[in-house]
Amino acid sequence: MRRIALENGAVAAETNTAVTDGGDGAADLARAVVAAANSESKFEFTYPDEMSLKEKIEAIAIKCTARRESTSCPRPQGKLKRFTEAGSATSRSAWRRRTCRSRTTLR
Repeated sequence: MRRIALENGAVAAETNTAVTDGGDGAADLARAVVAAANSESKFEFTYPDEMSLKEKIEAIAIKCTARRESTSCPRPQGKLKRFTEAGSATSRSAWRRRTCRSRTTLR
């Protein structure tokens, strides 16, 4: 995992054993996070704020997981419809905030 992360542009890749070793187990990770935060970055948002919630989810799925298209089963589609109806995706509502998606992409 470390090799793959470093080969793909990670500043560092440290093991976190804080669960078993307490604070000492996270010390190397903490130093790496500080070093990364203090280094120059080429950060870009995945999508503009003006996109609809559905477009934001699709942008994340396509750009962050190298998919050609985004698909979803019916249950999330129903929730997406309710969320969209509850607030305009382009207004200053909750939907204008950043969308967070978590997924393990390295296998």
